[in-house]
Amino acid sequence: MWLLLILSLLFYFIVKSAYNLFLHPLCKIPGPRLAAATYLPEFYHDVVRHGLYIWEIDKMHQEYGPIVRINPREIHVSDPAFYPEVYAHSARKRDKDPRAVAIFGQSYSMAATVPHEHHRLRRQFLNSLFSRKSVLSLAPLFQEKVQLLAQRLKEAHHRRKHEKAIVQLDDAFSALTADTISHYCYGTSFDFLRHPNFQNEVRIAVAEFSRLVHVSKFIALPGKLIQQLPSSLMRWFKPQLAVLFDIQDMVASRSSAASDSTSAAKASGRGKQEAEGGKEDIGPRQTIFDALTDPTTVPEAERAPHRVSAEGISMLLAATETTARSLSFAFYHMMRDKGIRDRLRGELAPLNLALDRPVSFAQLEKCGYLSGVVHEAVRFTCPLTRLPRVARTETLVCHGHTIPPQTPISISSYYMNMNPAAFPEPQKFKPDRWIEAAARGINLDQYMASFTKGSRICIGINLAYMELYFAVAFLAIGFDMELYETPPEMLELVRDLGLAFPRDGDFSVQALITAVHFRG
Repeated sequence: MWLLLILSLLFYFIVKSAYNLFLHPLCKIPGPRLAAATYLPEFYHDVVRHGLYIWEIDKMHQEYGPIVRINPREIHVSDPAFYPEVYAHSARKRDKDPRAVAIFGQSYSMAATVPHEHHRLRRQFLNSLFSRKSVLSLAPLFQEKVQLLAQRLKEAHHRRKHEKAIVQLDDAFSALTADTISHYCYGTSFDFLRHPNFQNEVRIAVAEFSRLVHVSKFIALPGKLIQQLPSSLMRWFKPQLAVLFDIQDMVASRSSAASDSTSAAKASGRGKQEAEGGKEDIGPRQTIFDALTDPTTVPEAERAPHRVSAEGISMLLAATETTARSLSFAFYHMMRDKGIRDRLRGELAPLNLALDRPVSFAQLEKCGYLSGVVHEAVRFTCPLTRLPRVARTETLVCHGHTIPPQTPISISSYYMNMNPAAFPEPQKFKPDRWIEAAARGINLDQYMASFTKGSRICIGINLAYMELYFAVAFLAIGFDMELYETPPEMLELVRDLGLAFPRDGDFSVQALITAVHFRG
């Protein structure tokens, strides 16, 4: 019986591989035969070697050209000019690849929504809340969070008089971003900035989740178990993932509380008053969960607890670590090169920034060198992982090759951001490149893909830039920092685990606070 089963599987494998090589609609797309026939190369380099397939794809492009077949059903392109075809605007329907969205874990979230139309529906509930206008109204909140982080850094500096106080900057920035998005979602903060050593369960959850990213592409069971089975059972079965379930329970509780609060507010007439006033901004009382649970605009199925909870978890995980890494990267380079820090301080000096004095986002955006520092940090900390799109009905043509509808196509953000044609000496942190390009009338942002582009561009892009500008500006003028036991390899992001990781260990930036320039 077992022998028959093994022979049957072997026969299926051989027949399927032969079909993929000679009869599949993509059989004429260049690429290694083994990758075209099976998923074995992707499995080996991403699952066994832990997220290294991106570099094998780079080798494929060097050998086969700008378009390659990287597995039986997916094409990868390295030509930036083709990017708008793949990550197209909303008038051209682009689905996500069902196999790829497994990495998001929360199948009911907007980020994991496959069909174009369903994604547009879910996105419209939140579009106005993440608009530039709404984000601008929250400038006081951002400044308040930065002020709290500054206070913690001042305390670390004062401790140096008695002991060698080391600040784990990546943890501190992750606490900042997690507190911001939790306040944005629920109207109350998780207050990780007040925890000893910036203890942050969301960041721990991201790290644990990253271990499942590539496995979930081949075996969807882990993600489904996390979502469907009782957390008490999963804690017993997989104790190292307990933090994921803690986050899941916490978000479910907050989601329920937010929903109840929304219902009560509407019953009291607040919703009607705001509607009549035409208020569009997010205001101090309205949150993301107000929008997701509003019965006047959201269909009943989209207000289901599991759906709202999934969106909350997705928002927390996506908005915490990404922006925190960009901040860590910016300050790492300012600590390595004091010239960057000093020039930034000189540009910011006329603003006379103080923690207790409001400043507008528009004022900070006008600072060209600050903008360069922020954009370089974002360019370097783009996700390595592929985010394929599927043209459902369009036949695309790339470098003479016909790509039939329903084909997953990806262009890695890393290849876009490290393209030497757009960013000469791409491995160097050069804020000036943005000033020089602007002087020539060139908008470099059009070549950067950290947030992707098109109809599925990251909804939190305005929020992320607001956080970056405020944190970089205030903390750069307020503190002198020295790197502590942070060699360059700690920031050499070479492993694609959903987010980029160093070859060994975790992304980490440690610092000593050597001087404080803020009053008080």
